[in-house]
Amino acid sequence: MPARHLHLILSALLCWTIVGHANATDVVIVGDSTVQDWPTTDTKRGWGQLLPEYFAAEVTVANHAAGGRSSKTFRAEGRWAKVLAAHPKLVLIQFGHNDAHGPGRPESTDAATDFRDNMLRYVDEAKAAGIIVVLVTPPPHRVSGPHGGIDGGLVPYATAIKAVAKEKGVPCIDLFATAGALFNGLGDVDRLALFYSNEDRSHFSVRGASLLAKIIAEALMQEPLAKGLLRKPGEWPVINPSADRK
Repeated sequence: MPARHLHLILSALLCWTIVGHANATDVVIVGDSTVQDWPTTDTKRGWGQLLPEYFAAEVTVANHAAGGRSSKTFRAEGRWAKVLAAHPKLVLIQFGHNDAHGPGRPESTDAATDFRDNMLRYVDEAKAAGIIVVLVTPPPHRVSGPHGGIDGGLVPYATAIKAVAKEKGVPCIDLFATAGALFNGLGDVDRLALFYSNEDRSHFSVRGASLLAKIIAEALMQEPLAKGLLRKPGEWPVINPSADRK
């Protein structure tokens, strides 16, 4: 092959590689309203909205989480197909909040049966596509009133996720346990400040979502395959320690 032709081919391949990398999605986040991106005009935040601040500047992150979705409806609406089509290096998956809604609701699932099957299928399909999977248990609901803590309504779903992760040999970030310990260790004022409002038991303020994102990032630092995508801890955001919703 003439040297000129070889040079042109190599130049084209280099250009394709650079463009392909620039357009690639490295990390995709999947979940519900506790994870999703909220409008900047809203004071609610999902942990997936704050997590990109912990990844290296060259890492592209897409948050596919959507409010009201469960392990069943996220797939049924074609959202999971879009995740697989993006072919990220890493996908984080959290469901449970809407799966736990009462029987008969379109989004509800049973933790021990169809929820577990749904999570198994997510893991199998992601692994078949060569995607690193990290499962995340749902953050707990806050118990309202003085001296409140967390309730146990999501325990069966957190338990199912951990069981699936163990069965499939994938990492699991137990946000239910870690965030629950955090909530229970705070006084009433500081705990309330993590949530969108005093009446909201599920959705987070900027500070609350920031703390959950930090928990996720700290856990990812323990996973060799994910660690390389993160900033150094010294470059992580400084979270406002004051008890407010900013």
